[in-house]
Amino acid sequence: PAMAAAVVAAIAGLAGAALHQSARAREESANASRLLYIADMNLAQQDWQSGDIGGLRSSLEQTRDNPARGFEWGYWQRLCHLDLITLAGHTGGVNAVAYSPDGARILTGSADGTAMLWDVRTGRELLTLRPGEGVYAAVFTPDGKQIVTGGGDGMARVWDARSGRETLVLPETSLVRAVAVSPDGKWIATGCDDKTAQVWQIASGRARKRLTLRGHTRTVSSVAFSPDGKQIATGSWDKTAILWDAITGRKIRTLQGPTGGESSVAYSPDGARLITGGYLNNATVWDARAGRPLRTMKPEERV
Repeated sequence: PAMAAAVVAAIAGLAGAALHQSARAREESANASRLLYIADMNLAQQDWQSGDIGGLRSSLEQTRDNPARGFEWGYWQRLCHLDLITLAGHTGGVNAVAYSPDGARILTGSADGTAMLWDVRTGRELLTLRPGEGVYAAVFTPDGKQIVTGGGDGMARVWDARSGRETLVLPETSLVRAVAVSPDGKWIATGCDDKTAQVWQIASGRARKRLTLRGHTRTVSSVAFSPDGKQIATGSWDKTAILWDAITGRKIRTLQGPTGGESSVAYSPDGARLITGGYLNNATVWDARAGRPLRTMKPEERV
Protein backbone atom coordinates (compact mmCIF):
# COMPACT_ATOMS: atom_id res chain seq x y z
CA PRO A 1 0.00 0.00 0.00
CA ALA A 2 2.77 2.42 0.84
CA MET A 3 4.48 1.76 -2.47
CA ALA A 4 1.22 2.20 -4.34
CA ALA A 5 0.60 5.47 -2.58
CA ALA A 6 4.09 6.63 -3.50
CA VAL A 7 3.51 5.73 -7.14
CA VAL A 8 0.20 7.60 -7.16
CA ALA A 9 1.86 10.61 -5.56
CA ALA A 10 4.65 10.52 -8.11
CA ILE A 11 2.20 10.30 -10.97
CA ALA A 12 0.16 13.15 -9.50
CA GLY A 13 3.32 15.21 -9.16
CA LEU A 14 4.29 14.58 -12.76
CA ALA A 15 0.78 15.43 -13.90
CA GLY A 16 0.84 18.62 -11.88
CA ALA A 17 4.22 19.57 -13.31
CA ALA A 18 2.97 18.85 -16.81
CA LEU A 19 -0.10 20.97 -16.22
CA HIS A 20 2.07 23.77 -14.86
CA GLN A 21 4.38 23.58 -17.86
CA SER A 22 1.41 23.55 -20.21
CA ALA A 23 -0.12 26.58 -18.52
CA ARG A 24 3.23 28.35 -18.63
CA ALA A 25 3.61 27.51 -22.32
CA ARG A 26 0.13 28.87 -23.02
CA GLU A 27 0.95 32.01 -21.08
CA GLU A 28 4.21 32.48 -22.99
CA SER A 29 2.43 31.88 -26.30
CA ALA A 30 -0.27 34.40 -25.41
CA ASN A 31 2.38 36.91 -24.38
CA ALA A 32 4.26 36.37 -27.65
CA SER A 33 1.04 36.85 -29.61
CA ARG A 34 0.30 40.02 -27.69
CA LEU A 35 3.80 41.42 -28.35
CA LEU A 36 3.52 40.50 -32.02
CA TYR A 37 0.15 42.22 -32.22
CA ILE A 38 1.52 45.37 -30.59
CA ALA A 39 4.46 45.40 -33.01
CA ASP A 40 2.14 44.99 -36.00
CA MET A 41 -0.14 47.78 -34.77
CA ASN A 42 2.88 50.06 -34.40
CA LEU A 43 3.79 49.23 -37.98
CA ALA A 44 0.20 49.95 -39.00
CA GLN A 45 0.52 53.47 -37.62
CA GLN A 46 3.80 54.00 -39.51
CA ASP A 47 2.36 52.57 -42.74
CA TRP A 48 -0.66 54.88 -42.52
CA GLN A 49 1.51 57.95 -41.97
CA SER A 50 3.77 57.04 -44.90
CA GLY A 51 0.84 56.18 -47.19
CA ASP A 52 1.81 52.49 -47.48
CA ILE A 53 -1.74 51.11 -47.53
CA GLY A 54 -0.51 47.79 -48.91
CA GLY A 55 1.78 47.34 -45.91
CA LEU A 56 -1.02 48.31 -43.55
CA ARG A 57 -3.37 45.77 -45.05
CA SER A 58 -0.65 43.11 -44.78
CA SER A 59 -0.28 43.84 -41.05
CA LEU A 60 -4.04 43.59 -40.57
CA GLU A 61 -4.20 40.29 -42.40
CA GLN A 62 -1.39 38.84 -40.26
CA THR A 63 -3.18 39.81 -37.05
CA ARG A 64 -6.73 38.94 -38.16
CA ASP A 65 -6.90 35.82 -35.91
CA ASN A 66 -4.61 37.07 -33.14
CA PRO A 67 -6.35 36.54 -29.77
CA ALA A 68 -4.88 39.84 -28.55
CA ARG A 69 -6.73 41.76 -31.27
CA GLY A 70 -8.33 44.91 -29.89
CA PHE A 71 -10.44 47.85 -31.00
CA GLU A 72 -7.54 49.44 -32.87
CA TRP A 73 -7.55 46.58 -35.38
CA GLY A 74 -11.09 47.49 -36.38
CA TYR A 75 -10.13 51.16 -36.57
CA TRP A 76 -7.33 50.53 -39.07
CA GLN A 77 -9.46 48.00 -40.95
CA ARG A 78 -12.16 50.64 -41.44
CA LEU A 79 -9.69 53.26 -42.63
CA CYS A 80 -8.20 50.81 -45.13
CA HIS A 81 -11.55 49.96 -46.63
CA LEU A 82 -13.27 53.30 -47.05
CA ASP A 83 -13.50 52.52 -50.75
CA LEU A 84 -17.01 52.08 -52.09
CA ILE A 85 -16.09 49.35 -54.55
CA THR A 86 -13.01 47.45 -55.69
CA LEU A 87 -12.43 47.00 -59.42
CA ALA A 88 -10.63 43.69 -59.88
CA GLY A 89 -9.67 42.33 -63.28
CA HIS A 90 -6.22 43.49 -64.29
CA THR A 91 -3.30 41.09 -63.93
CA GLY A 92 -0.65 43.82 -63.85
CA GLY A 93 -0.16 47.15 -62.12
CA VAL A 94 -2.73 49.87 -62.83
CA ASN A 95 -0.92 52.84 -64.38
CA ALA A 96 -3.83 55.14 -65.26
CA VAL A 97 -7.39 55.87 -64.13
CA ALA A 98 -10.00 58.34 -65.37
CA TYR A 99 -13.68 59.12 -64.85
CA SER A 100 -15.94 59.61 -67.84
CA PRO A 101 -17.28 63.19 -68.14
CA ASP A 102 -20.73 62.04 -67.01
CA GLY A 103 -19.26 60.26 -63.96
CA ALA A 104 -20.91 56.96 -64.86
CA ARG A 105 -17.83 55.02 -65.98
CA ILE A 106 -14.25 54.52 -64.87
CA LEU A 107 -11.36 53.83 -67.24
CA THR A 108 -8.23 51.98 -66.09
CA GLY A 109 -5.01 51.26 -67.97
CA SER A 110 -2.65 48.52 -66.88
CA ALA A 111 0.82 47.07 -67.37
CA ASP A 112 -0.96 43.87 -68.44
CA GLY A 113 -1.54 45.49 -71.85
CA THR A 114 -5.24 46.21 -71.43
CA ALA A 115 -7.51 49.13 -70.65
CA MET A 116 -10.81 48.38 -68.95
CA LEU A 117 -14.04 50.31 -68.74
CA TRP A 118 -16.17 49.86 -65.61
CA ASP A 119 -19.66 50.78 -64.45
CA VAL A 120 -19.26 53.13 -61.46
CA ARG A 121 -22.43 52.03 -59.70
CA THR A 122 -21.99 48.25 -59.90
CA GLY A 123 -18.27 47.82 -60.57
CA ARG A 124 -19.16 45.62 -63.55
CA GLU A 125 -16.63 45.44 -66.38
CA LEU A 126 -18.14 46.97 -69.52
CA LEU A 127 -15.30 46.74 -72.03
CA THR A 128 -11.76 45.48 -72.30
CA LEU A 129 -9.48 47.21 -74.80
CA ARG A 130 -6.32 45.40 -75.86
CA PRO A 131 -3.74 47.83 -77.23
CA GLY A 132 -0.89 45.41 -76.50
CA GLU A 133 2.09 45.77 -74.17
CA GLY A 134 1.73 48.07 -71.19
CA VAL A 135 -0.89 50.83 -71.09
CA TYR A 136 0.64 53.86 -69.37
CA ALA A 137 -2.01 56.47 -70.12
CA ALA A 138 -5.77 56.41 -70.67
CA VAL A 139 -8.27 59.29 -70.89
CA PHE A 140 -11.75 60.08 -72.19
CA THR A 141 -12.43 62.72 -74.79
CA PRO A 142 -14.44 65.65 -73.37
CA ASP A 143 -17.70 64.34 -74.82
CA GLY A 144 -17.10 60.89 -73.32
CA LYS A 145 -17.64 59.17 -76.66
CA GLN A 146 -14.04 58.13 -77.21
CA ILE A 147 -11.05 56.86 -75.24
CA VAL A 148 -7.39 57.57 -75.92
CA THR A 149 -4.66 55.22 -74.69
CA GLY A 150 -0.90 55.36 -74.82
CA GLY A 151 1.46 52.51 -74.22
CA GLY A 152 4.65 50.58 -74.49
CA ASP A 153 4.16 49.72 -78.15
CA GLY A 154 4.93 53.33 -79.12
CA MET A 155 1.34 54.03 -80.16
CA ALA A 156 -1.47 56.26 -79.01
CA ARG A 157 -4.82 54.77 -79.94
CA VAL A 158 -8.34 56.17 -80.13
CA TRP A 159 -11.27 53.89 -79.30
CA ASP A 160 -15.04 54.09 -79.48
CA ALA A 161 -16.10 54.19 -75.82
CA ARG A 162 -19.32 52.25 -76.46
CA SER A 163 -18.27 49.48 -78.79
CA GLY A 164 -14.57 49.27 -77.92
CA ARG A 165 -13.68 49.51 -81.61
CA GLU A 166 -10.30 51.04 -82.41
CA THR A 167 -10.84 54.07 -84.66
CA LEU A 168 -7.41 55.74 -84.95
CA VAL A 169 -3.75 54.92 -84.39
CA LEU A 170 -1.22 57.68 -83.75
CA PRO A 171 2.24 56.21 -84.36
CA GLU A 172 4.90 57.62 -82.05
CA THR A 173 8.65 57.22 -81.95
CA SER A 174 8.85 55.70 -78.47
CA LEU A 175 6.84 54.56 -75.45
CA VAL A 176 3.87 56.84 -74.73
CA ARG A 177 3.75 57.86 -71.06
CA ALA A 178 0.97 60.46 -71.14
CA VAL A 179 -1.99 61.56 -73.25
CA ALA A 180 -4.32 64.56 -73.07
CA VAL A 181 -7.24 65.78 -75.18
CA SER A 182 -8.01 69.44 -75.80
CA PRO A 183 -11.28 70.83 -74.37
CA ASP A 184 -12.86 70.93 -77.85
CA GLY A 185 -11.77 67.35 -78.57
CA LYS A 186 -9.91 68.32 -81.76
CA TRP A 187 -6.34 67.91 -80.52
CA ILE A 188 -4.45 65.13 -78.76
CA ALA A 189 -1.13 65.62 -77.02
CA THR A 190 1.20 62.77 -76.09
CA GLY A 191 4.24 62.62 -73.82
CA CYS A 192 6.96 60.16 -74.80
CA ASP A 193 10.13 58.48 -73.65
CA ASP A 194 12.07 60.20 -76.46
CA LYS A 195 11.91 63.50 -74.47
CA THR A 196 9.26 65.03 -76.74
CA ALA A 197 5.57 65.78 -76.69
CA GLN A 198 3.58 65.38 -79.89
CA VAL A 199 0.44 67.31 -80.80
CA TRP A 200 -2.06 65.77 -83.22
CA GLN A 201 -5.05 67.35 -84.94
CA ILE A 202 -8.09 65.08 -85.18
CA ALA A 203 -10.58 65.82 -87.95
CA SER A 204 -12.97 63.75 -90.11
CA GLY A 205 -11.81 60.52 -88.50
CA ARG A 206 -8.17 61.19 -89.36
CA ALA A 207 -5.14 62.25 -87.35
CA ARG A 208 -2.43 64.63 -88.49
CA LYS A 209 0.68 65.43 -86.48
CA ARG A 210 0.98 69.21 -86.20
CA LEU A 211 3.67 69.86 -83.57
CA THR A 212 6.64 68.23 -81.90
CA LEU A 213 7.51 69.96 -78.64
CA ARG A 214 11.22 69.72 -77.82
CA GLY A 215 12.77 71.12 -74.68
CA HIS A 216 12.92 68.44 -72.03
CA THR A 217 16.05 66.39 -71.41
CA ARG A 218 14.28 63.26 -70.14
CA THR A 219 10.97 61.41 -70.58
CA VAL A 220 7.84 63.57 -70.85
CA SER A 221 5.70 61.95 -68.19
CA SER A 222 2.66 64.25 -68.09
CA VAL A 223 0.74 66.51 -70.48
CA ALA A 224 -2.26 68.80 -69.95
CA PHE A 225 -4.22 71.31 -72.02
CA SER A 226 -5.28 74.54 -70.35
CA PRO A 227 -9.08 74.85 -69.99
CA ASP A 228 -9.20 77.37 -72.85
CA GLY A 229 -7.08 75.08 -75.05
CA LYS A 230 -4.49 77.78 -75.76
CA GLN A 231 -1.63 76.28 -73.79
CA ILE A 232 -0.12 72.88 -73.15
CA ALA A 233 1.81 72.03 -70.00
CA THR A 234 4.30 69.18 -69.93
CA GLY A 235 6.02 67.58 -66.95
CA SER A 236 9.18 65.55 -67.23
CA TRP A 237 11.54 63.26 -65.38
CA ASP A 238 14.08 66.06 -65.85
CA LYS A 239 12.24 67.73 -62.93
CA THR A 240 10.90 70.65 -64.94
CA ALA A 241 7.55 71.66 -66.36
CA ILE A 242 7.25 73.64 -69.59
CA LEU A 243 4.35 75.76 -70.82
CA TRP A 244 3.82 75.84 -74.60
CA ASP A 245 1.63 77.73 -77.03
CA ALA A 246 -0.79 75.04 -78.22
CA ILE A 247 -1.10 76.51 -81.72
CA THR A 248 2.48 77.44 -82.62
CA GLY A 249 4.41 75.11 -80.30
CA ARG A 250 6.41 78.06 -78.98
CA LYS A 251 7.92 77.54 -75.54
CA ILE A 252 6.40 80.12 -73.19
CA ARG A 253 8.38 79.36 -70.04
CA THR A 254 10.06 76.64 -68.03
CA LEU A 255 8.98 76.02 -64.44
CA GLN A 256 11.33 74.57 -61.87
CA GLY A 257 10.37 74.77 -58.23
CA PRO A 258 12.68 74.94 -55.25
CA THR A 259 12.51 71.16 -54.84
CA GLY A 260 12.61 70.21 -58.52
CA GLY A 261 9.61 67.88 -58.63
CA GLU A 262 7.71 68.86 -61.77
CA SER A 263 7.08 65.47 -63.39
CA SER A 264 3.27 65.69 -63.19
CA VAL A 265 1.10 68.66 -64.21
CA ALA A 266 -2.56 69.70 -63.97
CA TYR A 267 -4.50 72.94 -64.50
CA SER A 268 -7.16 74.31 -62.17
CA PRO A 269 -10.66 74.43 -63.75
CA ASP A 270 -10.38 78.19 -64.36
CA GLY A 271 -6.89 77.89 -65.84
CA ALA A 272 -5.44 80.44 -63.43
CA ARG A 273 -3.37 77.87 -61.53
CA LEU A 274 -1.09 75.04 -62.49
CA ILE A 275 -0.08 72.38 -60.00
CA THR A 276 3.05 70.27 -60.40
CA GLY A 277 4.17 67.24 -58.44
CA GLY A 278 6.88 64.62 -58.57
CA TYR A 279 8.94 62.08 -56.68
CA LEU A 280 9.99 64.39 -53.84
CA ASN A 281 6.75 64.06 -51.87
CA ASN A 282 5.47 67.56 -52.44
CA ALA A 283 3.50 69.65 -54.93
CA THR A 284 3.82 73.25 -56.08
CA VAL A 285 0.98 75.56 -57.08
CA TRP A 286 1.89 78.14 -59.75
CA ASP A 287 0.34 81.23 -61.22
CA ALA A 288 -0.23 79.79 -64.70
CA ARG A 289 0.00 83.14 -66.43
CA ALA A 290 3.01 84.64 -64.66
CA GLY A 291 4.83 81.36 -64.00
CA ARG A 292 5.32 82.36 -60.37
CA PRO A 293 5.24 79.71 -57.61
CA LEU A 294 2.46 80.44 -55.13
CA ARG A 295 2.83 77.62 -52.66
CA THR A 296 4.68 74.36 -52.11
CA MET A 297 2.68 71.72 -50.24
CA LYS A 298 4.24 68.88 -48.28
CA PRO A 299 2.51 65.64 -47.19
CA GLU A 300 2.24 66.63 -43.55
CA GLU A 301 0.41 69.85 -44.38
CA ARG A 302 -3.36 70.13 -44.08
CA VAL A 303 -4.80 72.26 -46.88
